[in-house]
Parts: sequence; structure tokens; C-alpha cells
Amino acid sequence: KQWYQRRVRGRKRIIDRQNEYQQRFRNMLISPARADVFADGGKTPDPNMRTYSDVMKESRMAKDQHEIRSQISEKRKEGTLSVVPEQPKKKRRWDVGNA
Repeated sequence: KQWYQRRVRGRKRIIDRQNEYQQRFRNMLISPARADVFADGGKTPDPNMRTYSDVMKESRMAKDQHEIRSQISEKRKEGTLSVVPEQPKKKRRWDVGNA
């Protein structure tokens, strides 16, 4: 019990004892604002409204972007990140058709 009291001394709240990984859930967007489908009394909803599938796609895309950015930063730290130059397109000959 003494080792725990020494470790926790000065940090009485749970949030103070959590590391960065454990605190990520506080910044997570649980359910973004969506329009109520039944608010118009059964009328067909506007097709431009965000649906559950749209929200899930946006969430997955944000997660993928975060993963890609972290991979790029890891490669940059390791020094293995290299830029691939864009190769110019070959000029087409005037006498060759669209084959």
C-alpha cells in the first residue's frame, strides 16, 4: 500500500494519473449531430443530409488519415522517407492513333 501512496501522491484525480493514450477517448467524437428523420412527420428526408453511413465513412477516413500521418512521421524520424519524383508523361506521336 505504501508504494501506491507514493506513486499517487499529488495526483488525486483519475484524469491526472492517465497517460496520453488513456485520455484519447475524451477527444473522440461519439456521435456527430444528425438531422431527425421523423421531425417532418414522415416526409422523405433531404438526400443531402448526413446519414449514419456517411458519419461512419467520415470516421473511418479520419482514422486512416491519422494512421498514414503517423506512419509518415515514423519514417521521417527513421530517415527512410523518400520522395518519389513524378515522371513526366511521354509525348504522344502525331502519327499514332488511339490504339
